[in-house]
Amino acid sequence: MQQSELEALAFACRHSFITNKLEYCGEEGAFREFKEFIEAPVPEKAEHIKELLSTFEGFHAYLKLIGKSNNMQPFDFRVIEAYWLGNRLLENVGTEKVRQMILTDLSRPGLLPKSIAEKKADSLTGEVFPHHSFHVLYMNFMTKKVEPILKNLDNCLVGWGKVKELHPEKEKIVIEGVKLTHFNNEFQLDGQTKSIGPGLLKELKKGAFISVHWNNAVSVLSEEQLSNLRKYTKKNVEYVNSL
Repeated sequence: MQQSELEALAFACRHSFITNKLEYCGEEGAFREFKEFIEAPVPEKAEHIKELLSTFEGFHAYLKLIGKSNNMQPFDFRVIEAYWLGNRLLENVGTEKVRQMILTDLSRPGLLPKSIAEKKADSLTGEVFPHHSFHVLYMNFMTKKVEPILKNLDNCLVGWGKVKELHPEKEKIVIEGVKLTHFNNEFQLDGQTKSIGPGLLKELKKGAFISVHWNNAVSVLSEEQLSNLRKYTKKNVEYVNSL
């Protein structure tokens, strides 16, 4: 099924909402407009939403990279999905293009210092998948507001989980999810039952699989999306461990 531009932008807003609310990324206060757009996605607001999403400079750099590598527009649904959840578009990018993005789009004032960008780019070997998990585990954080410690890396990774309990009165959901751990100098993904916030999701059902970002529910996952999220996250964990 082809998603419309409005659906694509709403999907991007869902995944960008919590980091903006936490004041880590994007234009200050954009999350309020994201929430309004998710609840009422209208064509008149589309261009403004694109402008707000473009202030998430790291995110937008990846969208441009994935889009250009696949002859698609940055805000195409499949391009946005590739970055946040993963899909086959990631396999058409290539390591050299990722390296060049790091040296240009990510090496700018307010993002990565040139020396760090050059070190990151030079260290890239083998096959790279420019998925959000790559950015978290390899590039770490563009903002100085978040320290690159294990807890923050775990929170920032887009994880997945199966809904076990719903507690709307407490504004929480209990899921069987995943947790990033570090043992013997390697990252691992372990199972974990935990409580998270409902985010902007409504009418959730027990048994549904959802994506999770900064301990908040983001979107309900199809079987294919769940499979891709697991696949590319695990590939990037293995990649970072191999370096």
